[in-house]
Amino acid sequence: MTRALAPTYFPPLNPLSARAGRQGSIHEQERVSSTAAEAEYEPVTAAPVQWVVFSCAGERFALPLERVREILTPLPFVRLPGATEEVCGLVGVRSRVVTAFDMGVVLGLSPSHLARDHRLLLVEYGDRTPAFVVEEVHAVTPVEVALAVSSDGGHATARDMILGSGEFENVPFHVLDMDRMLDRLLI
Repeated sequence: MTRALAPTYFPPLNPLSARAGRQGSIHEQERVSSTAAEAEYEPVTAAPVQWVVFSCAGERFALPLERVREILTPLPFVRLPGATEEVCGLVGVRSRVVTAFDMGVVLGLSPSHLARDHRLLLVEYGDRTPAFVVEEVHAVTPVEVALAVSSDGGHATARDMILGSGEFENVPFHVLDMDRMLDRLLI
């Protein structure tokens, strides 16, 4: 059972994580106690964090700016034969080949790469630099968020890629666990 939390700032990810050189996730940083009846939640307060707020299929989401290297305009994809729906293909970014994943499909929504003026979020993931295709980027801004971190191994909600929520321009958004998504996508 999840209780609503008062808005709080999302803590910066730990760049010195012991997880195979990747940046740590909130699951490594926070462990809270639980009772038999329900999990207890404790808000995490830290210095303001900048967020990249974007949308897929009309829903808003956010990733921490410290993990987004660049926001790019549409680039042509080279589709990979036999790749799953989540993989848009490969894109060339300044003489580097980057794997692009469709954030809409990854989240179980409609494909984002079909949006005429979609964007690519080039993200940092250890020594890799994959990209997520999103329909629209709304802002890069410091926004307060509420996190729901339970003691059940770090699952914040039933949708295990969502860590919490916030609001930008009076529209709610979900905070995504990029490490969990990329752990699954980059096997």
